[in-house]
Amino acid sequence: IIREAYKKMPFKLSWTHYQILMRIERSHYRVLMRINDEQARRFYMEECAKAAWSVRQLEHLKEFHKKE
Repeated sequence: IIREAYKKMPFKLSWTHYQILMRIERSHYRVLMRINDEQARRFYMEECAKAAWSVRQLEHLKEFHKKE
């Protein structure tokens, strides 16, 4: 799953982003891989790691922002 997520993220990962990826769980990757917008995916990835969001929080916030 992690390899698939890495391939889906076309932007070049900085050391900071790599560290962020290492702090989130596999279940978070499943949600992040379904986000097509690169900028949105990066935002959710960073916020998820910083705020220690659960998968449920990540999914809820993603859906909430999609409706706006």
